[in-house]
Amino acid sequence: MSGEIYLTREFFHKMHDEFEQLKKDSIRISGEIETARLQGDLSENAEYDAAKEAQAHNAARRSDLEDKLARAKIIEDQDIPSDKIY
Repeated sequence: MSGEIYLTREFFHKMHDEFEQLKKDSIRISGEIETARLQGDLSENAEYDAAKEAQAHNAARRSDLEDKLARAKIIEDQDIPSDKIY
């Protein structure tokens, strides 16, 4: 994707906090996958399937947030022209 994303400082920090939490969750999910893998047959292992699904969701959300944070431009009230609609 390209182009800037305009965010308030508060929302930027909220997104950044979520991104950091997702990174921490990723480590926990990896442990859950390893624990489920040790239980044996993966074809009928609901815990393994759930952990893999959580891992995929986590990775997709992290990727989305990382992209948006990289393109974010913090806006302040004084930076917003009053003669245009955004």
